[in-house]
Amino acid sequence: MPHRSTLIYSCIQAFFWMAWAALLGFSSTYLLSSGLTSFDTGLLMGFCSLLSAVFQPVLAGFIDRKGFFLLKPVIILLSALSAVLCGILPFLALSPLVTGILFSTAAGLLQLSSPLLNTLASTVEGTDFGIARGIGSLGYAIIFYIIGWLCDIWSHQTVVLAAAISFTGVILTTAAFRSSHSAETGNQPSSQGSFPARYRSFMITLAGVLLLYISHVYLGNYGYQIVLSKSGNSVNFGTGGTLAAIAELPVMFLFGSLLKKKPASFWVRITGFSFFLKAAVIFLSVRITGYYAAMAFQLTGWGMIQVASVYYVNEVIPAEDAAKGQSMFTSALALATVFGSFTGGWLIDTFSVRVLVMTAVCFAAAGALIVFFSMKGRTSA
Repeated sequence: MPHRSTLIYSCIQAFFWMAWAALLGFSSTYLLSSGLTSFDTGLLMGFCSLLSAVFQPVLAGFIDRKGFFLLKPVIILLSALSAVLCGILPFLALSPLVTGILFSTAAGLLQLSSPLLNTLASTVEGTDFGIARGIGSLGYAIIFYIIGWLCDIWSHQTVVLAAAISFTGVILTTAAFRSSHSAETGNQPSSQGSFPARYRSFMITLAGVLLLYISHVYLGNYGYQIVLSKSGNSVNFGTGGTLAAIAELPVMFLFGSLLKKKPASFWVRITGFSFFLKAAVIFLSVRITGYYAAMAFQLTGWGMIQVASVYYVNEVIPAEDAAKGQSMFTSALALATVFGSFTGGWLIDTFSVRVLVMTAVCFAAAGALIVFFSMKGRTSA
């Protein structure tokens, strides 16, 4: 029987990734349906992701200094703000631009809370992050399919309504999670400026991960356009997202066993090649069936890095910099979202969807090589 903290934390992850599925997975679907172009969508999502990337390390450093007792209140506050923003959108007659700003702000707040959620797992001994993250992907798979289906037969407002409900779930389950850490960490964290100098190999690996994430953002945030280019529709898009999320489950549930065979650094290396193969298969596929087949690489790509990166940070970053270390990985995703959002829409509008996917292949190949050759089992100061 899983530890009680694992059960509650699994519920937090489920609701969090349901919100992620709505706001990040269906961002193009919602904003295009609201009257914005692909380029407009990219600018708005990119700007809010940029703010998130800037504030993630700052917020994490603040919590490292003040103590983990702040984790729950901050997560609840960010989720409450996002729930309000999403909840009001279907009931207000707003211009496409204002709609886009409110939507992307909620998405930015969601990204801002991501590293805090990862750190929350470490505040109670016995919490199995792999199982909880697997439940998160299961929630993502279920809601992704439902949203895709409802968008097709009802309205694109399904996206924000699903997000508002999911954020409410995050608030309630986070409030029920009993953290056992003391108010103070007991350690003096490194300053914001000295972190890169102290953990050089970690930062090089992070640069490779950033490239992998850019590829992921291209294929994820513009997945709807990719599906349309292969003669698909919103139902096919929802099915593809569901298949991807289901593919993640085995590695997440069994990652504890994998760690007994090899350290987390080994498994992060593996992920790079899976990111590349997924992008390559999508590029080479002509029909929607090829797009579906590419989702199998989610198992050892996005699915594995989501769990392996958390354990990898704990392997190589001391406790006094734990929250900041976790925030670096999620900041990389936020920065990738910034770059991918700014350039992805431009690539589609200026060239084609095929050029976008080809660019994703190139970024994934470069990222895989950097991660493979830079990663060490232990980070040297």
